[in-house]
Amino acid sequence: MANQPDYSAYTESVIAAIGSTASPRVKEALPILIRHLHAAVIESGLTTEEWLESCDLLIEAGKISSDKRNEMVLVSDVLGVETLVDMYVIYRSCGIVRTNQAYSSYRRQA
Repeated sequence: MANQPDYSAYTESVIAAIGSTASPRVKEALPILIRHLHAAVIESGLTTEEWLESCDLLIEAGKISSDKRNEMVLVSDVLGVETLVDMYVIYRSCGIVRTNQAYSSYRRQA
């Protein structure tokens, strides 16, 4: 959309609300996530209805999660985050890039 308002002050106020007791890593990583998420909302033109549908997915995943079945891990897998983190950690630790990983569907053993 042309002539979008500047939402950066709002984004920075959300980041500023990260508690002073948060770990240094949270203080480093969470602002990056918040900025990218806010940018995606603006870029996609996300509507209230669409956002609430996304929230419903997370709510339902939480409802059916248990000690033996963590649906939030599966949501992260569907989004490709779990595999990307694994690939990045492997690359950082030994310089190997694995792009042929289709998906990991990791579940902790109970």
